[in-house]
Amino acid sequence: MRMLVHKRMDSQLIADDALDTAITYSGGVFRELARLMRASISRARIRKSAQVQLPDVEWSVTEVRNEYRRFLDQDDRQFLRDVHHHNRLEYRERLRPLLQLLALLEYRNAENWCDVHPALLKLLDETSEYDNDHPVQS
Repeated sequence: MRMLVHKRMDSQLIADDALDTAITYSGGVFRELARLMRASISRARIRKSAQVQLPDVEWSVTEVRNEYRRFLDQDDRQFLRDVHHHNRLEYRERLRPLLQLLALLEYRNAENWCDVHPALLKLLDETSEYDNDHPVQS
């Protein structure tokens, strides 16, 4: 992933910790890394900085999280929490759309497994705390 970024931009244009964070939050998906890098570069340019720094990447991750916040309902978020806890691909009606949206990322090692997009983990923690304090009324 690091090599991909350095093929596209000079290594001096991004701080090491910023690149490490972008790679982590990409979840190993090249398209997500490109998305984070594009937004981070734009943010650095707005700041008139010659280098992408950690706050630029953190801002980009927050933007990604906010995009998902708009359309993930409480049931989706609970399903994502369950998947994150077990890392298993279990078919439910919402599984395929969440994979297509990259809210869930599938990995293939000896066995297929999945996990939540790393940028969404904070959203799930926030929602989890909120849900515990404000249970759904039937």
